[in-house]
Amino acid sequence: MFELLTAIIALVPIGWSHHLIAAHTRYEIVTRGLLILVGLGFGAICMRYAADSTLARWSLFVAGMGAVHTPAAIVLTIKQLKRRGY
Repeated sequence: MFELLTAIIALVPIGWSHHLIAAHTRYEIVTRGLLILVGLGFGAICMRYAADSTLARWSLFVAGMGAVHTPAAIVLTIKQLKRRGY
């Protein structure tokens, strides 16, 4: 159950950062591709060190993707707030 909750929470920064990329970057495809490639690599490394449970492995993969996307989501959220005047 903890693995599933971790994976669901990790999906939030992934979706949020990709939602904001279109509005805040000039080269949208390059930015998305780079973020996805780094996320896939980090997720694969995290997945390698998991226990034999399939759910644990995939939840660590998604958590690794989320860890890569979290800084981008934070920076893009700050840019969005500055653009709105907050």
